[in-house]
Amino acid sequence: MNTTQKFCVSLKVYYDKSCLLCATEIGALQELDWRDRLERVDCSAAGFEDRAAAGEGAPARP
Repeated sequence: MNTTQKFCVSLKVYYDKSCLLCATEIGALQELDWRDRLERVDCSAAGFEDRAAAGEGAPARP
């Protein structure tokens, strides 16, 4: 196994799409994600369930 395969793992990123800075940063990361391993989850969406995210280590919304 070469190192490219060894260290390429999926990554789930929770971000606030309504925040211009967050949306811009995620857009830049998406352009760099040429293996399509980045899963983007918009936590500002109406149907977002933060209990599932908290189970993965994301802080709960206030």
